Amino acid sequence: MPERILIADISDDARRSLRSPLETEGFAVDEADDARAAAERLRRGDYAAALVDVDLPGGALELLDELKTDPELAHVPVVLLSDDLAEGAVLAGLDRGAADCLRKPVDPIEAVVRTRAALRVAELQRRLREGDDRLTELAATDDLTGLLARRFLESHLRGLVASAERHGRPLSVVMLDLDNFKEINDTHGHPVGDYVLRAVVQRMSSRVRKEDLLGRWGGDELILVLPDVDLEGAIAAADSLREGIEDTAISVDGEHTSVTVSAGAAAWRAGEDALELVRRADAALYDAKAAGRNRVEGATAGHTA
Repeated sequence: MPERILIADISDDARRSLRSPLETEGFAVDEADDARAAAERLRRGDYAAALVDVDLPGGALELLDELKTDPELAHVPVVLLSDDLAEGAVLAGLDRGAADCLRKPVDPIEAVVRTRAALRVAELQRRLREGDDRLTELAATDDLTGLLARRFLESHLRGLVASAERHGRPLSVVMLDLDNFKEINDTHGHPVGDYVLRAVVQRMSSRVRKEDLLGRWGGDELILVLPDVDLEGAIAAADSLREGIEDTAISVDGEHTSVTVSAGAAAWRAGEDALELVRRADAALYDAKAAGRNRVEGATAGHTA
C-alpha cells in the first residue's frame, strides 16, 4: 500500500504542482485547503507526512501544535511551504517541531527529495522511541520474576503518595515474603528456589487488579501497591494472595511441595513518605512471621517507621 501524503494549501495551483511529482513517485496524495480540514483528514487516515503552507487559513502553526500534542499524530512529519523561508512563521514552525521547509513555488524534484528525507528522519525517530521504550521496560523489570523492579517501584510509589496527599485518597502497601524460602534453597539449590519464586509470582499476578503494582523488593520479598485501597481492603487482598498460594502445591524435584507466604499491610497516613509506609508494612510482615507464618497482619498504631 502506498504511503499517504497530505498537501494543505489554499492554492489549487500549489496543491496541483505538488500532487503530480509525489504521485509519480508512488505516494497516495490527499488535499486540504484549511487547517480544520487538514486536521480532520490526518485524524481519519494513516498519513506518512504533511506538506503545509505557512499561510494556511485557520493557522499552520496552530495545526502544527495540534499535531505535536496529539499522541496519535505527533509522529507525522510536517514540511512547511513558504514564499520566504526566513519569515517568522517558518522559523517558529521549525522551532515547534516542523521537520523541514520548502520554498514556493516548489521544485518538483526537491519536493520529492525533501519529503523522502522527512520520512527517513521520522522512521529513525520511531526506532529511537521504540529503543527508549524497550530500555525503560528493561530498567523497570526484574530479570528473574518479570515483576516491576524496586527502583521503578520506589519512584512510582513516591508519586502515588504525593497524589494521596494532594487528593486525600487512600493508598496501601503490602509486603509479602515466602515462608521458609531459605530451606528450599538449601535443600534443593538456588535454581529450584528461583523456579518456586517464579511460580508464586505467576499465581499472584493473576489475582491483582490492573491498577495495582506488584513488584520484587529484594530476595524473596515482594511488594504490592494498592491505589485507592484502605487497610481493610489491603488485608483482604493480601489474604486472597496468601490463600491462592497455600491452596496449590508446587512441584519441586518431582514432588508436590506446599509453599506459603506471609504478608504485612499498611495504609498511608497523612504526612508519611513512601519509605515510611513501606517500613510499617515490613514491620507488620515481621509480626506475621513471628506469629507463625502463612498469615497476614495489618500495621497498627504501634507500628512506626
